Amino acid sequence: MDLGKLVRNLAVGMALGVSSMYGLSCGTKPAGETEPCTQESGCSYGRECVDNECVGGEGDDDSYFISERIAFLLSNDEHAEEIYLIKPFNGSVPQRLTFFGSRMNGGAGVNSYDWSSNKGQIAVTAQPQENYTSVLYTVDINSGIATILKDSTFWYRDATWSHDGTFIVCVGGYTGPPSDGVSDILLTIRSDGNEEKTLIDQGFVRISSPTWSTSDDRVAFIGVPENEENLGEVYVVRSNGYDLQKITQSGNYIRPLSLQWSSNEEELLLEGDDIIGDSRRNIYSVILGNLIPILIAQNAEKPALSSDSLLVFMCNSGYSDICITSLGSSTINNVTQSEGISEISPTWSHNQQQIGYGVRPNILMQNISSGHKTQLTVFSDSNWEIDNIKWSP
Repeated sequence: MDLGKLVRNLAVGMALGVSSMYGLSCGTKPAGETEPCTQESGCSYGRECVDNECVGGEGDDDSYFISERIAFLLSNDEHAEEIYLIKPFNGSVPQRLTFFGSRMNGGAGVNSYDWSSNKGQIAVTAQPQENYTSVLYTVDINSGIATILKDSTFWYRDATWSHDGTFIVCVGGYTGPPSDGVSDILLTIRSDGNEEKTLIDQGFVRISSPTWSTSDDRVAFIGVPENEENLGEVYVVRSNGYDLQKITQSGNYIRPLSLQWSSNEEELLLEGDDIIGDSRRNIYSVILGNLIPILIAQNAEKPALSSDSLLVFMCNSGYSDICITSLGSSTINNVTQSEGISEISPTWSHNQQQIGYGVRPNILMQNISSGHKTQLTVFSDSNWEIDNIKWSP
């Protein structure tokens, strides 16, 4: 792979601030703050409508709103998954961050990404070419400058940034089905490419969804052990690679899919399929010391946790709506009533007053108190798919 070309493409793309490519029409409607407000329409981010103007907010500092971004993946049958950025509060057009191009060259594009805590960088894993090379890198979202951390035929995926913005954890493995003697690995690496450390290098045919504890001293992950008929369990290992522990014993009735560590050091959020029942997808709480996951929501998927353990997720039959609850609560509230239009991939704003989500092929944000919605993108071609929407920290 031409790493120089990769870096040049990233920088050029950021400089252009792409608004249209491959015949894809894209643009934005003005953000809610650009028009006179009413008490009914409300204002974003906790601002108040006074004399038909939105006022207030976090220290009345507009720079806070200007720096906010939402990232998302965009793809179709011909074009690989790419990362785009949009500023939700200033009516900007989507900005393309990665340039892996057509699926015709065999590349799958981006397979994972994650925001750094300083909002200035994104960690990316991608498969750019048909020879199954894989790359792990960081990219500065303002300059477009990429820093290559790993580049090999190993398949890197599930990159996740530590809370302090110092380290990235990711999974490495080989493409194709599991085979005897081939194990996934779990590794951490500093964001400057130094201090690489392998936490797990044997014992698991599949590792996925690594997530940091709030203190960054432990990493939890979903692991499928070698030589066991097992759908996968949740494990925790210290960030120095010691003290591996299995923390669930689900008895093969849950197929784990994704994992997030809550703000509570002793609780994680698990998404998984109920194998014993009717194969519905559910969301569970995993309490350290309690081997059996606790059901939070049925017919639910794509959970996103806020820093205060508020949970937003796709819910109801067909996962066509967005719902909100909090860890430890039995109350689940609908945020949207889609009437057959599926909302996807919800994400929390930094102050937890807005959510972003997809309605194919566009992105909306919604104030959870007033219900006021703002369409952020105007993609005209419904063949494009939006997924994995993430608000900046």
